[in-house]
Amino acid sequence: MDYRPNGWFYTNLNNRAPAFSGVEPLFMWLNRLYGAEMPLKSLLVGDIIQLSFDGIKYSHSLLVTSQSPNIRVATHSDDSFDRPLETYNYLSARGIHILG
Repeated sequence: MDYRPNGWFYTNLNNRAPAFSGVEPLFMWLNRLYGAEMPLKSLLVGDIIQLSFDGIKYSHSLLVTSQSPNIRVATHSDDSFDRPLETYNYLSARGIHILG
């Protein structure tokens, strides 16, 4: 666990890092240390896709579960697993490849 204020930790609902539950903090934390922004077609299973529904603010994170033949994801909303990415109604998406 990374217990720094801008780290990655979850102790309980009242004691957690912003990156654990926030889309933008997660993006900044991963790209600072453990990930790199990549085109969606370059992502691997376990990488992250973040969606913007208004074209301005990214507000939802999804985990890639499959790339073939189309991208499929898992997410907490609607308890989705292997859901086709194209079933989401979004304006923009960004991919984060996990480096380590």
